Amino acid sequence: MALDEQGALGVELIVAIDLLEGRAVRLRQGRFEALRDFGDPRAYLVRALEAGARWFHIVDLTRARDPSDRRHEALLGELLALAREAGATVEVGGGVRSWSDVAALRELGADWVVVGTALLDGSLELREPERLVAALDYRYDEHGRAIVRSHAWERSTGLELEEACRSLLERGVGRQLLTDVGRDGMGVGPDVGGYGALTQVLPIELIASGGIASVASLAELTRLGTGAGRVIGAVVGTALLDGT
Repeated sequence: MALDEQGALGVELIVAIDLLEGRAVRLRQGRFEALRDFGDPRAYLVRALEAGARWFHIVDLTRARDPSDRRHEALLGELLALAREAGATVEVGGGVRSWSDVAALRELGADWVVVGTALLDGSLELREPERLVAALDYRYDEHGRAIVRSHAWERSTGLELEEACRSLLERGVGRQLLTDVGRDGMGVGPDVGGYGALTQVLPIELIASGGIASVASLAELTRLGTGAGRVIGAVVGTALLDGT
């Protein structure tokens, strides 16, 4: 996939880097037992910059499972410094539970801070919503409903995705990263139907995630920008790491 093709398609390609035990990894369908190790995240970020990447999505999976575990703080600082030096934009998330967590990541150099269900349950004081990306992970249930997941994808909130997105919009968080966990790391294509339904009715800046594996996928997402909202970016992880 040529990174310079994204401009013509109208959807920004966002390079995903997931951190676990100091390594760049990918999970399949959000399962930690289905993990692939891709080595040094610094080396990968540099390669992506050299290829033309200008937007990164970095998630601290260790902290996502245990918000008190800050072992990646120094590594995050290194990655952010490398990206800043090249003029790239970086959003960082994983285990963000308080405004002090947000402030600390901003101090490290994150342009945007990715916050999950802490935005929904009221545990995080909402300030500067324009600097936050709301990250909602979801799975379809047996009735075809998209249900939001929490705690590193391991628990169901019982909340339907559209309801959650609407609630966040009402609180001023318009940039929302939506991951279909069932597609994540599988290379089967994004949830075009689900994203299309949401952008028709909600004025969100949607970042697509999960299953994106080809330029054709990016083209499909571009065509969704005809409703109230639009798809502004697509997070790509496994497809870039394994070269497909």
